[in-house]
Amino acid sequence: MKLNVKQKTALKRGFLFFVLTLVFSAVLSYIGMRAGLDQPILVLLYSFGVVLAVLAMRGMSQVPLGNLKNTGYLYFVALILPLVYVAALFLFTEELAIFSSDIMFLLAPAALFVLISSFFEEVGWRGFLFSALKPFTWGWRNIIIGLFWALWHFPAIFAGSYNIGDSLFVGLLLFTLNVTLLSFVIAWFRAKTDGIIAGTLLHATHNLSYLWIGGAFHLAEQDLLSIGESGWLLTIVLVILILIFRAWKQPKKA
Repeated sequence: MKLNVKQKTALKRGFLFFVLTLVFSAVLSYIGMRAGLDQPILVLLYSFGVVLAVLAMRGMSQVPLGNLKNTGYLYFVALILPLVYVAALFLFTEELAIFSSDIMFLLAPAALFVLISSFFEEVGWRGFLFSALKPFTWGWRNIIIGLFWALWHFPAIFAGSYNIGDSLFVGLLLFTLNVTLLSFVIAWFRAKTDGIIAGTLLHATHNLSYLWIGGAFHLAEQDLLSIGESGWLLTIVLVILILIFRAWKQPKKA
């Protein structure tokens, strides 16, 4: 693809933003680990690095929160959609491990941390970067955002914060693909509601659904490459969702 001047400028700005997210997130995480902070706080700090990158780029004005007019129902759809498709994924499992109710006591406080960290991320990915890459087509814009978003997770994966299965290469490949596809889904809500709040709800519920199911049912290694976040069944589900949204109503240019 041959880039025009505006696209080259936008891509350079996007890449600089991505580099800054890595730097700020890594520094904040290092400070948090040196201070002996718990994992939920470390996750918040890593996510807040995205916000710092937006501030450094002076891009907060490019982060709309959203509009409830004629789109209020989409916030509810965004909230419950991940619960539906993650639950549906488990219909494909032949056998579930022993259910642990202990995770339920952790769900409420975890929800707050996940919601805040998801908001921090959406400020950058579907807020600033979505606006900054406007010179690109809808498809390319979300592919670029999805790849940057996935790569931003890699340090946390290598540090052991994510379990993507016993095959690192396949796990990383599927994780990157799924994150990129999920970027299309979240971006649809971003465009339809003129803001990041609906996407934040979807992002948070997606993470919480896997947190709850993964913790409650103790996913085995072989399950991660099928129904996990780095699983091929999630790939199929996300492709179906993108096709449904495309047929439902194309997002307006944003």
